[in-house]
Amino acid sequence: MRSVAIVVAAGKGKRAGGSVPKQFRPLLRKPVVAWALEAFEKSSIDEVILVVLAGWTKRVKAEIVERYGLGKVRSVVVGGRTRQESVIRGFRRIKDADCIVCIHDGARPFVSPDLIDRSVEAAMRFGASVVASPVKDTVKVTTDDGFVRWTPDRSYLWSAQTPQCFRGDIFRAAVEKAEREGILATDDSSLVERLGERIAIVPGTEENIKITTEFDFTIAKAIAKEVRAG
Repeated sequence: MRSVAIVVAAGKGKRAGGSVPKQFRPLLRKPVVAWALEAFEKSSIDEVILVVLAGWTKRVKAEIVERYGLGKVRSVVVGGRTRQESVIRGFRRIKDADCIVCIHDGARPFVSPDLIDRSVEAAMRFGASVVASPVKDTVKVTTDDGFVRWTPDRSYLWSAQTPQCFRGDIFRAAVEKAEREGILATDDSSLVERLGERIAIVPGTEENIKITTEFDFTIAKAIAKEVRAG
């Protein structure tokens, strides 16, 4: 089955600071999103749809897609007001939804081709998959006024990452249901959960971090040096 990736790079990244959105900031002289796109270039993914901020389309095509020879990037789409809207805009660019849709955050630069391929394979087998890592810290559920309500068993807790992959018909049904009900989810798999679909966990890697704050760039630079060296 054909596979199409939607790489979402349409956020403003205000928490990371800087004059340029975090996904376009240099990481060892290469834009953050370019690191991720190169992994998709080496994976089994057939096509990539890149979703960007308004006003960035031409610049991204010239300075990232063309400069780094990203031949799988067939479309550069302007995103929406929310991440969910940006994903939907990218999804609607897929001409034939009889495929596996693989959604990834452009601010996760260190996804590997192997992790992408394992995510796609799990979605082909089960219909839906999400990359995640076991929660290391004990998690507390609190009351509205800031007191501990209870402590869940962390052996059942996983921290969701991306890629998140779905059969096209499943994701279309999830999007349509969310739009009818006015749901704004925290991640793409949350929309699919609302259909009652099973979602397979694909164990992630510690390197697959999402850059959110300035401190994350410090960690990312260290990882980038190791990735480049090895």
